[in-house]
Amino acid sequence: MPPPADSARRGRWVILVVFGLFLLPVLLAWWMASGRLNWLPGGHANYGMLITPAIALDPWLEAADRARLPHRYGAWTLALIENGAACGADCAEAWDRLWRVREALQVDKLRVTAAVILESGAAPPEAGALKLTLSPRAMQELQQALARPDPAPVKDRLVIIDYQGGIILLYPSHPDMSGVLNDLKRLLRASRTVS
Repeated sequence: MPPPADSARRGRWVILVVFGLFLLPVLLAWWMASGRLNWLPGGHANYGMLITPAIALDPWLEAADRARLPHRYGAWTLALIENGAACGADCAEAWDRLWRVREALQVDKLRVTAAVILESGAAPPEAGALKLTLSPRAMQELQQALARPDPAPVKDRLVIIDYQGGIILLYPSHPDMSGVLNDLKRLLRASRTVS
């Protein structure tokens, strides 16, 4: 029979080992979450170019359009920014593809508004389209802001505007609309878990 001192010492070691086994995962999780260990993969899952920080759209819009912005009602916006004084055949085709993406969301389409952003006085591609207007100078400033993350010249820019009014994703000219649809589905799924 071991002496009582050895038994007490062995009991303390057992308690310390058990305590360490419970504490180790907590410390490892804290270390990984703190960013000290760069363990996240370097790739990205989105098709569009992520804009950080988001570009707020409100300052460029004309006052009448600010009140009816979709994000005021918690909606996401899939928007076509037409760079020009008129919406021609290319713009109408881009609008049609954008509208089809929104319809492909099925039930979630109620959470997404399709809009076209045009210079003042330009006609939208379709009678029922939500038209947001900018002055020619504001349009130029917005295009310059969008050129910072993507300097490639694009006539019709497709963007996703989040439910807080920030342009967060920018797409290349003639984007693969299935990529746009996947981005929207992912964003809607993530925003449902956050809200």
